[in-house]
Amino acid sequence: MKKIIKLSFLIIICFLLVGCFGGHIEDLNGEDNFALATLNENSLIEGTSSSIMMGNITSEINNKFKQKVKKFSGVSELYELDENCTYEIEFNVLSGNGLVGIISNNKIIELVNPNNKITIKIPNNSDYIVKIVGESCQFEIIIVEK
Repeated sequence: MKKIIKLSFLIIICFLLVGCFGGHIEDLNGEDNFALATLNENSLIEGTSSSIMMGNITSEINNKFKQKVKKFSGVSELYELDENCTYEIEFNVLSGNGLVGIISNNKIIELVNPNNKITIKIPNNSDYIVKIVGESCQFEIIIVEK
């Protein structure tokens, strides 16, 4: 009886471990190319956000939001921008593929390509959201309200 319980426990642990490592979208275009290969910029506005993330560290101190992720695949909302404010957004990709978009009213307002920095002023009476689309993407994003 003890052997059956131990064996059942080991099988459950194996299934849990296998489930934790699946689900990422493979980086098809090589280590030095950070452009999306499977998904595209329209993924930022089409359908619902769905993602898998490993190794996430997020901090928000004063007017600075910072997020570092070891591996990310899918589409996710990262940050909501306040109206009538100016932001500096820096997006760095260390591996995989990724793209960040500023979205308002289900339209892409501006894109932040990998390893770039932009400044954007948010007008009044609008909801602006920072979203990411990634394929096995190791990234860091820093959003600073100016």
